[in-house]
Amino acid sequence: PFSIGHHLTHLQSLNVSNNHLSDLPSSICLMANLEVFNLSNNRLEKFPKLLSQCSNLRVIDVSNNQLTSFPANLALQCHNLHYFLVDGNPASDVRSPSQKRQKVGTIAANSLR
Repeated sequence: PFSIGHHLTHLQSLNVSNNHLSDLPSSICLMANLEVFNLSNNRLEKFPKLLSQCSNLRVIDVSNNQLTSFPANLALQCHNLHYFLVDGNPASDVRSPSQKRQKVGTIAANSLR
């Protein structure tokens, strides 16, 4: 599974929800056509920085993980991003991807401080 990006370069949607993942293989960034990535209900504690290299992403779902912060510049790197789903995380620093331009997403049900 750690070479998944090498074999699925034309994949547009990937759902790896409910897999107890705590990390992602670096080969994910080779999926140049990836538009929808569902990582919900896993065990991620840190937002995968390599996702910022997937510039065609329109939807990122990292809801119901263990994330405590999110990248401030995600919208600048993923300029096609429309939905950034982060609910159900113990985040204390949620920054909307709309910092670059208006985006739609949800940040409900977090433990914001």
